[in-house]
Amino acid sequence: LPMLARTPMDLTTLTAISPIDGRYWNQSVSLAAYFSEFSLIRYRVLVEVEYFLALCDVVPDLKDFKADENNVTTLRKIYSTDYFNVARAQRVKDIEKTTNHDVKAVEYFLKDYFDENGWQKYREWIHFALTSQDINNTAIPLSLKDAMKEYLQELQTSVVGPLETLARTWENLPMLARTPMDLTTLTAISPIDGRYWNQSVSLAAYFSEFSLIRYRVLVEVEYFLALCDVVPDLKDFKADENNVTTLRKIYSTDYFNVARAQRVKDIEKTTNHDVKAVEYFLKDYFDENGWQKYREWIHFALTSQDINNTAIPLSLKDAMKEYLQELQTSVVGPLETLARTWENLPMLARTHGQPATPTRLGKELFVFVYRLQQAIKQLGNVNHSAKFGGATGQFNAHAVAFPKINWPEFGDKFVSGLGLHREQFTTQISNYDDMASLFDALKRINTILVDFSRDMWAYISMEYFKQKIVATEVGSSAMPHKVNPIDFENAEGNLGMANALYEYLSTKLPISRLQRDLTDSTTLRNIGIPIAHSFLAFKSLKRGLGKVVVNEPKIKQDLLDNWIVVSEAIQTVLRREAYPNPYEALKALTRTGEHITPESFEIFVNGLNVSEAIKNELRLITPFSFIGQLPQH
Repeated sequence: LPMLARTPMDLTTLTAISPIDGRYWNQSVSLAAYFSEFSLIRYRVLVEVEYFLALCDVVPDLKDFKADENNVTTLRKIYSTDYFNVARAQRVKDIEKTTNHDVKAVEYFLKDYFDENGWQKYREWIHFALTSQDINNTAIPLSLKDAMKEYLQELQTSVVGPLETLARTWENLPMLARTPMDLTTLTAISPIDGRYWNQSVSLAAYFSEFSLIRYRVLVEVEYFLALCDVVPDLKDFKADENNVTTLRKIYSTDYFNVARAQRVKDIEKTTNHDVKAVEYFLKDYFDENGWQKYREWIHFALTSQDINNTAIPLSLKDAMKEYLQELQTSVVGPLETLARTWENLPMLARTHGQPATPTRLGKELFVFVYRLQQAIKQLGNVNHSAKFGGATGQFNAHAVAFPKINWPEFGDKFVSGLGLHREQFTTQISNYDDMASLFDALKRINTILVDFSRDMWAYISMEYFKQKIVATEVGSSAMPHKVNPIDFENAEGNLGMANALYEYLSTKLPISRLQRDLTDSTTLRNIGIPIAHSFLAFKSLKRGLGKVVVNEPKIKQDLLDNWIVVSEAIQTVLRREAYPNPYEALKALTRTGEHITPESFEIFVNGLNVSEAIKNELRLITPFSFIGQLPQH
């Protein structure tokens, strides 16, 4: 079965992963002025500029700058919609490639502007004494506040009253000029298609409007060819191998491109029905190839959801191959390598945040390797199922046309030939139970990775790990010394976003009124978004794991400072020797609030009424030796 090769794509409304930037871009483009990467940069510039001008009112060295009105006008021009365009936003992004810090890049962009205008002596007052979040937590609420004007306008215009009345009401109300934008990685509303496009672009082969159209074409074609095996009037078509090759070419990656997907979209403008547009697109292809007499067998006796509920599970199944490869390459593989590298390095464990029985650094990483491997196995056990049975699930139209054909058997064979399982009893749409199970399994993997990200964050905070330093990067826009664990924080954020959507998808999709409602349709268009957020998290974790360097002296010192943890080992040996009340004896020694040292235990052991051999055995117990055993792995 041919499948889509993965080649880099440019971002267009057809290749965008989020339907906001894809199918619905023309309806949502005005929001790019508030929520795109471009708009965030512009609002950051605005806040930095206005903050600088506010400083001019209180800092003596700056008063001469503001006294010149031309200076103020020229400075404010930088964030005006007439001046600040996508090219200038791209300049900030180019700077960010060096700093690896988005707000610092804005600061440097502004400093360049100051230099161009001969304001060099004022440049160090830009971002003076601020942190990044002073800018972000002002810029984002400001953009949200401005966006609310548009939100209310849209609500009023579309629902409450006529546009003319509103136009007269707001005739003299100044507001941000909004000009139509082309979709780019800077103007995309979803960060999946914007800031993170280069990291998520491979998923466009499965979850974009383009890919959905292509998979629909694939299913329609393979269904037609399957019909050729049971419908007498079609057998001569399939008998000609050239016909089959030419027909399958239409969904091949060499033939089916963005331009042909756009042809389907153009047809949809007339039909206002996406699957019917695919049918007409195929009929045109049949006409071009002289197959006019077969054209009415395209989409024969089917409903749209026979196509959608086969095409989408098929694209999801194909995407899982890439998902598992990314998970293995970015997370499981590197994590296992580090676990084996540090397998025997003793480390203080902490339960409830308090010092506990020693463990090994490598073993703690193996915990996550093991959990991920188990979760991946569970993911592999989930069926990829399709609904294929006509308008309400029992092949009514098929059976009335050809009552002697066993259509359920036909459906089973056709769907299994695509590598899917056919749901036996359905309404017009899929039951979505298997898809819900898939999302639950993906959510479980992410939950494990959230746990891992938080642990790594804690270990870095405890200085068990240091992070490699990149000279050109910036950790904080205010504190030059900072090297933040941003990769693990970004991973946690993206995993949380993904899990929120997985939870919604797994609880929403299996619910539909009676034989169907349309709520599944728009919901399904978003299934690529949590997978894309998961991909971003995997890549962040890979970067984070690549930066960490174990700080053995710190780990060793923590063990030396917490000799108290060998109390469990000593009381256990004493229990073995039938020593009276060993737990209570160790409790009396250790729960005093005083620091316990090796000497404390030496005195304790020397005072025990046991043989010298047992005392020597106890003296050999240290936080470095009391590390247990591991299973074969």
